[in-house]
Formats: sequence, C-alpha cells, structure tokens
Amino acid sequence: VRDTQGTVSIADDTFEAIGRYESSSQDMLTGDETLFQAFELPPMEAMACRTPVVSTRVGGPMDVIESGVNGELVDVDDSDALAAAAEKVLTLSDTQWQQLSQRAYETVSDYNWDAAANLFEQALHHACERAQRGEISGRCDISG
Repeated sequence: VRDTQGTVSIADDTFEAIGRYESSSQDMLTGDETLFQAFELPPMEAMACRTPVVSTRVGGPMDVIESGVNGELVDVDDSDALAAAAEKVLTLSDTQWQQLSQRAYETVSDYNWDAAANLFEQALHHACERAQRGEISGRCDISG
C-alpha cells in the first residue's frame, strides 16, 4: 500500500488488495490468480474508476491495457515482473499517477451499453450477410 507518506508494501503473491491511498480518494490495484479469462470485467471497472490496472497478459486485459499508458501488463507466471509493475505504479509521482489514471478512464469511457448493442447488431448483420451468401448455415431476414 502506498499511503500518503509514500510507503509501499505488497500484501502477498495474489495481490488480493494492493492500493494507493490518498486523502481525497482510495484507488486500488487488485488482481486474482486466473490464468485465462476471455474478458475480465473487474479491470474495466477499475479503469472506469480512474485506477490504473496491473495485469498479466491474458484475455481482455491485453485488449485494453497498454503498459506505461493506462496501466501495466506482464507475462503470466512472472511474479517478479508483477511485483515490479505494481511497485512502479504505486511509486509514481502524483502527477504521473493522475495522468495514468486519466488515461485508464479514457480507455474504457467508450465501453457502454449503447456501444455494445451497436457492435452486437453489426455482428448479427454480418452473420446474416454471410448466411445469405452461403458461407455459414442459418437463415436471416435483414430487409427491415
């Protein structure tokens, strides 16, 4: 935990709850032991709260986290790199922390229900077009 005096400590290997505490807010780094996850919602939720995420290179985090830009990514099973990345984020200056936090927020700000519904609708139209061309099985009526 990096407290207001700048102290950093790491709770344990799983990063159950690591955090940076400030007088006006409580920003946390969290993690789990999952080796594969198609798309993890907790990192997105953390980023939506302006919290940089330190994650391993698995599933969804690889799509949204860019090391040094909005969080940090490290290789799976590299606990030294994970600890170093967490320490790097937790020991940033206040200005650097705010910049990383803002970029984390900006990264996920376009992820919302309207955007998800539009992407889903586009995928359905694409599938229907492929079905009409005989590329995949199924029937669709996209006329109206």
